[in-house]
Amino acid sequence: MENFRVIEFHRQRDFSSKMNATSEFIKQNFGPQFKSILFIAGPPVLIGSLLLGSFIRIRVGQERGTPGMSGNFGVKDRQS
Repeated sequence: MENFRVIEFHRQRDFSSKMNATSEFIKQNFGPQFKSILFIAGPPVLIGSLLLGSFIRIRVGQERGTPGMSGNFGVKDRQS
């Protein structure tokens, strides 16, 4: 495990010290949080986006009268 240093929140700092403390805080606390969010919410979001994309593709294909999104994407031909 890496070197864990406790961050003092109520300390006077100049700007560069504030930026260093902020980046250290983010490294210590948000890494595990983002990893758990990715593992817990990632698969449902991926499945949902695939289902929504296929639903939209089918729905647009039904409006045009063709299966899927093929052709010129809804641009009507001019008749002279």
